[in-house]
Amino acid sequence: MEIYIVAFCVTFVYIFLRAWQQINVIKKRYVEAGLVPFFMALCEVTTVGLIVTSDFWIFIPIGVGGSLGCLLSMKVNHR
Repeated sequence: MEIYIVAFCVTFVYIFLRAWQQINVIKKRYVEAGLVPFFMALCEVTTVGLIVTSDFWIFIPIGVGGSLGCLLSMKVNHR
């Protein structure tokens, strides 16, 4: 059960960062656009590790975390 919670949290953060990165590029925020990929890479590596050590049903918390992360990023970064 813990792996599902971690998968949700990591994917939430990862997709939040991906959506934020797109907004950074569109709005030409160079410093943020240069720093965010390091955190994205950390999330990607963690997600792959979780997928390898889990079962088929890991897609559910990953999907929910990704959806909510994207929506929150759009809400927070829409300035």
